[in-house]
This record gives sequence, C-alpha cells and structure tokens, in this order.
Amino acid sequence: MKSSDPPAPAPSDQPPEFPVAEARDNEGALGLLLHSRMWWVTLGCLIIAAVLVWMSIPRVGPRITIRFPEGHGLKPGDVMRHRGIEVGVVTAIGLSHNLNAIDVQVTLQPEASALARQGSRFWIVRPQLSLQGVTGLETAVGSKYIGVSPGEVNESYQAVFEGLAAAPPDQFVHDGVEIVLRSDARHGLNAGAPVTWRGVDAGQVLSVGLSPDAMHVDIHIRIDARFRRLVNTNSKFWVTSGLGVDFRLTGVRLTAESLATIARGGLSFITPSPEDPETPVSTVVAGRVFTLHSEFQSKWLESAVPIALFDINLPQTVSLSGQRNQPILGISRDTDFTSNGILLATSQGPTLITASDTFETLESEQLRTVTIREPGVDEQYELSEIPASGLRLSSTGVAALPLSDVAWPGRSLASAGIRVPTVPEECVVARSVGGEEGATSVMYSIGAERFVEQDSVWTFTEEEMDLTEWHGAPVVAVSDGQVIGVLLMTDGSPAVAPCTGSIAGNGP
Repeated sequence: MKSSDPPAPAPSDQPPEFPVAEARDNEGALGLLLHSRMWWVTLGCLIIAAVLVWMSIPRVGPRITIRFPEGHGLKPGDVMRHRGIEVGVVTAIGLSHNLNAIDVQVTLQPEASALARQGSRFWIVRPQLSLQGVTGLETAVGSKYIGVSPGEVNESYQAVFEGLAAAPPDQFVHDGVEIVLRSDARHGLNAGAPVTWRGVDAGQVLSVGLSPDAMHVDIHIRIDARFRRLVNTNSKFWVTSGLGVDFRLTGVRLTAESLATIARGGLSFITPSPEDPETPVSTVVAGRVFTLHSEFQSKWLESAVPIALFDINLPQTVSLSGQRNQPILGISRDTDFTSNGILLATSQGPTLITASDTFETLESEQLRTVTIREPGVDEQYELSEIPASGLRLSSTGVAALPLSDVAWPGRSLASAGIRVPTVPEECVVARSVGGEEGATSVMYSIGAERFVEQDSVWTFTEEEMDLTEWHGAPVVAVSDGQVIGVLLMTDGSPAVAPCTGSIAGNGP
C-alpha cells in the first residue's frame, strides 16, 4: 500500500442499505387485467367467439303435438307447409298411449310460431282423386307433408291439436258468414259441395248432419266474405244436385249444374224482393236457419233485385297508349305499349296513377309519346312533353305523375283517395271499358287470403286468369274505396304493387 492512498474504511456491523420500491398491493389480478392490453384482446376474442357460437345455433320455434287417426306414411324429417312454403319439420312419430291414434311431434320455424294457436287445423296431404280435380299429386312419388289452416290471429297459444282425417273444405277461409239450411232430406249433399249464385261459386257446404231434434237434416254452409252482401233474411235456397232428365218429343234432355254437383251435390240461392214492401230486410248473422227448398221457383228470379257486392263506387279509369324506344337484338326501334291508369284529384291537381314501367325510361328519353284516353269518349290527350320533375316512382312498381299544367278536357276526375296499405287487404281491380251506352266499370275481386307478400309486392297464391289487359289498373280497397295499389303483369304473372308514402305524398 502506498502512503498516498486513503485509508480503507473501517468494517461496520450494519448491513448495506438499498432503495426498495413499495409494492401496489391494492391492484392484484384486476390491476394486471386493467393495465395489460393483451388481456383486453383476449377478452374481446372471447366475446366475439361467444356471439358467433350463439348465432350459429339454429333458431327453432315452438314444438307442438298433433294427433292423427292415421299416419299415411308420414315419417320424421317430413315437413309442414303453409301456402307452398315450409313452416315446420316432423321430429318424432309414435303411437298414442291408447294405441288408437298417431302422435306427431312438429317443431315450427320461429316466423311460423303464430300457427300454434287455438283454431289451427292440421291434416296429412296425400293424393286424392275426385271430379273436382286431383289434389296432393306431388305426394304420390315424394314425401308426405302436413297441411295447416291457421286459426284467428287473436286466439291464444295451444300446443296439442287433434289432426283432421282429410283437408277441410274451407282450409283458407275464415271470413264470410256461416248459416244453416234445414231440410227434410239430405238430397245427396256432402261437405265441399258448391253454393252458387247464378252459377258462380259463392260458398260451400261445410258439413251435413241431423238437426238437434233428429227430425230434419241441417246443412251448414259458409258464404264467402265477398258475397256476404248477397244474403239477407229474404234469401231463398234450393237444391241443384243430381242430374235432371226431361223427356220431350224431340228427345231426352239431360241437365246438371256441373260435374261437382252430380258427385257431391250442390246448392243455389237468390235474393228476391220481399212480398211485403214494408218488411225490413237486414243482413243475416251467423247461425241463422233458412229453409232449404227441393226445387227452384221461377218467381224468385223474376222478383230478384240488384245488390251491390261492395259498398264502394268504382272509380273511372283511363287507358294509356304510346311508344317507347327499345333495343331489340342490338337494333333500336320504337315499340307500342298499352296500359291502364287513374286520374285522381289531389292537392297538386290532376295526378295520373299507373304502373311505373310506363315512365321508368323517361330520363333516358326512350319514352316517345303517351296518349291518355277515357273509354267511351272520342276526346284524348297527348303527353308530348312529360313533366319529369314531378314524376314519383315507388320501389314497388307504382308511378304518380302530377299533371298540373294539363287542362283535362272537361272530364271529371276520380274522387277516390290514395292510401298506403300495411298488409294485403280484400280489394277489387277496377277498369273502365267502352260500350254502346258509354263507359262502364268492370272489376276483378281478390280476397286477402289469396295474397302472399314477396319482394314488396303481393303475389297470388294460385294461378290466375290472364290479366294482361288489366296492367296498370288501380287496386281499390273494399273497406273504404281508396286506391291502395296497381295491378302489374310481370313475365305473364299478375301481382299487386301497393302504394308507398312517396305515391301518397306523405313519405319517402
């Protein structure tokens, strides 16, 4: 050691001191979770995984039990259908506890949960051949399925049902009026037999049985809703079933209402004027009993009075014709078109309501001319300059064109209003046609049960007659007589395009 070096420190009995940070004991695992981003990422992944698993679980509706007298080859995996679409699936089939019936377990789809309510009726669809046609033919080589007629919307929930042995004659009808016809004999009538007014089907027979005192035969019938106004307390009913034979010098004459009346029987009715003019005539209520006559009396027809089917005034419509430029095989040429429409008196003046395809090419200047003509009137109006700025086209297929600058030549405008429907309604399609005595209105009646909503329009559940000449004609609600849409013919299939807020002038 050198003399210049400082002396070594003397050893000490105290241990050395080091700085120590105080631990945050108040956080623990929660603090670690809050201060670590990786834990937040992990928690987010867990939440997303739970949501995906929940969404991947198939949604199911309520499970119901239907007891059928026979199985008819039904098996698990077969479906339940309503109006042509699947609404449920058969999950299990077994014998009832008393071995006298078949218990079928059906799981409904969530959107078909409303079928599980009181009043719903179920049956197994199978091939059936009759003079009225062949039904259920698709089940002859394919799987059987269960048909359903839903109960009223205000009925309560029900999970166990008694299935029917066959499809009910009124499977899609809940409106109308049910009445009883009392007779001394059955007259060959069966459930499903037609009830006609001047040869047009206006109802059908629901059931045939004995009266409460077993002295008569009671025939329960239903008159469809659109023909309910034809029945009042003075109506007369008679039997049209069977085959009439008339021997004459010139030969034998055979008469029959139809093949259906020969096989299943049939009824007709008419409403003559009351014998006493002072007798009040009122609309019948459900359950009223009428006498069923065995033969028709000519005096009933001679005293028949006109009866309006609907308490609405059909609006006067107009016909539209013109030319539009369309490319055909790459060659541009003018093609003619015809349509129907209605001129309504609105706050904006005369407004033309028709199908949107009449004006959908307006902006591209493919529309050449449009001529408005009132049937039965020689005068017409040429729309050479169409005010495109006021044109309103709905997403459903309705067009509204204000014609405030057009002096409609002295003709009255339809007074019907425009309304936006929320669900399919009972309605009529109105169209004016020319005749020897001027214009007259014709209509085509459509019940609400014949519609199904698809892509914002109301398509028909059954094949309709050719309605090409009705394209663009207004659809009028039976309830209030207002215009709720127009009839469209697309690829040969009819549909109703309901009015929207933009057409009615009260919304987008």
